[in-house]
Amino acid sequence: MPNKTFRRFRLLGGQNSEVNPLIMAEGETELMLNATTDKLGSWQKRLGTRMFGNQSVSGKDILGLHHYSDFAGKTFEPLIVINDSTNTNSDIFRIVKTQLNGAITTATTTITVDGTSLFASSGNIEIEGDLITYTGKTATTLTGVTGITNSHADNSIVRQWKITNADDTQGKKARFANFLDRAIRLNGSNAMKAYNGSTWETTGNPINPNKAATASTYIEVFQSRVFTAGGSSHPDRLYASSLPSTAPATGETTGSITWSTGTQIIDKVGSTGFYIDINPEDGQNITGLERNGNLLLIFKERSLYTWDGNSTQADVLVDIGAISQEAITTINNITFFLGRSKKNLGIYAFTGGYPKLISRKIKRWLDNINQANLVDIVSGADEDHVYFYVGNIIFSNDSIYGTRTFNNVWLVYTLSQDSWSIYDDLHAQAFGYFVSSKAELLVFGDNTGKTFEIGRGQTDDNGEGKTSIDMEIWSGEETFLAPELTKSLQSIEVFSQQAQETEVHFRYDRNPDWQDLGALGARYSYFNAPQRFEPNIGRTLQFQFANNTSFQSQIDGYVLNVESDEEPRVERGTGGRGTRRGNI
Repeated sequence: MPNKTFRRFRLLGGQNSEVNPLIMAEGETELMLNATTDKLGSWQKRLGTRMFGNQSVSGKDILGLHHYSDFAGKTFEPLIVINDSTNTNSDIFRIVKTQLNGAITTATTTITVDGTSLFASSGNIEIEGDLITYTGKTATTLTGVTGITNSHADNSIVRQWKITNADDTQGKKARFANFLDRAIRLNGSNAMKAYNGSTWETTGNPINPNKAATASTYIEVFQSRVFTAGGSSHPDRLYASSLPSTAPATGETTGSITWSTGTQIIDKVGSTGFYIDINPEDGQNITGLERNGNLLLIFKERSLYTWDGNSTQADVLVDIGAISQEAITTINNITFFLGRSKKNLGIYAFTGGYPKLISRKIKRWLDNINQANLVDIVSGADEDHVYFYVGNIIFSNDSIYGTRTFNNVWLVYTLSQDSWSIYDDLHAQAFGYFVSSKAELLVFGDNTGKTFEIGRGQTDDNGEGKTSIDMEIWSGEETFLAPELTKSLQSIEVFSQQAQETEVHFRYDRNPDWQDLGALGARYSYFNAPQRFEPNIGRTLQFQFANNTSFQSQIDGYVLNVESDEEPRVERGTGGRGTRRGNI
């Protein structure tokens, strides 16, 4: 019975839980949990999360995230929306910040800063993800400090969320758009408001929010107009503002728009705005608006329409829709959305024409989304990833995962590699973008009143403690091109980096019980497999790599030494004799 060596150093492709397991491509996995292929050719644990700002209201859902900036780029203010402590109303908070005037340690009880005038008289602050409590303040100090878990250098940024708008309708998701030096807020219940960096305007130039359609839900800026939709009285109606006013002599924009919610005629000049009903006889309502290049995308429940500035479709041409505004996100001029056509949910990419289904490799995960919780799905994107939070995924007697629950799941798509992975144990209520130190940050808000940066550090840090990330990778099922031959693993050599305490397991023929080989140590780890006897033989081999420490485990490849029968075995009672296929 000969031994043969097989090398696996092209760990590309990500997760594929839908292909025939006997023909899975090299480097594809059946489970890529809290891991990525961002390091080309390697499997690597995902990066962690870090708290941004303090805890605004304990135990409440973040209902919206937005980054306000003015035209000159001189004012940058992250905004969040959250219920108050009694769920009576929802409030909008902005970030106030200062800097440390002197380094601090875990023993510090008084923090000296540049100034405290914008901060509450007591409460909590955030410094580099550290959630810190204080009981009093002077003009330049915060006193009675507790909860510092890390040292922080001089000039580190100190942040705190502060109410800037109170008493919106509780529990309503908020959507925003920046236009004419204003952040415009809609929530489907209250009248439109516009933020100028210090106050919220309900009337007057430049936005004239009191003249807009009442209680619209969705908002987007396209071709120098503000578009809104989703009002309960006219759920199929798309409203457009006028173009910004201009000075007659110079043609320069003077910075104000108006609205004409009763004008159906599409005025290309748009002196007072207009509206258009988007196929109101199709039995569906608008679920979101999104700009994609020279098109405004108008999503319904099971269809997609476009507006190019002059016209839209009279009938359904694209029979795929989006489930909600929060399930739509655009990066690199590609609009990604989670929706459906007839029955099954899917994730699609739109670049013009008909959307492309990109989620085939993770179909069983989408099939097991709780249909009652579709409203909770949210999405976001960074330079090379699209994230969909889909809640808990429960498998029952699944052919791959058996009976198992994955909590607070993210479906993660990597654009550059057309690959998928899964994150879990990260509860997201909303995604958004903040600018900090001139860098754009993808952030998400949870259900405890906290907001987090993505891709920071090697643990998930909630401001009060660090949680190790639980990585779990299942390789494809190895047949070595001869699934009919019985095999026995002799040894495995693993090449890795920062992978201390990563456990390596294997199994034959999908046995539910994985066998332990040991833990990785340095760059190179060698493991002998158990001797060849039942049940340590089988026709297929599969490997598992698991790490729940603070190390950012990276698997660069492995070498297998496998002993194989020369011809197929015939199992009693299976029928037939089998045919010789030769050695592997």
